Amino acid sequence: MTLSNKLLWVFQRARTSADLSGVYRSNIEFIVIAYDRNGNVVNAGRRSFKMGIPSAKYDDVLRTGFSVRNELDLPEGEFWLRLAVHDVSADRIGSIAVPLKTFAAKAD
Repeated sequence: MTLSNKLLWVFQRARTSADLSGVYRSNIEFIVIAYDRNGNVVNAGRRSFKMGIPSAKYDDVLRTGFSVRNELDLPEGEFWLRLAVHDVSADRIGSIAVPLKTFAAKAD
């Protein structure tokens, strides 16, 4: 099974400021880890972004967030999914763990 998740992170606490051209810059990592019930890592993924947000769009990003799409292959079963965002520029990280149950794909 391939898990596709669209994550919405709001960077209200990201420590960034506009440069001389009016662009807000930050270096962000998104991490996703799937664990089984015994705490063993089943699969994991990581994506890094060097962001440049024009000042005209910055308030919109603070209000609505930034979407990131990740795919993670998982077998059928029950897992814990740890989702984390790391603001590398400010060296701050936050995460959340959620339960996840996957099912076998239906045959056509």
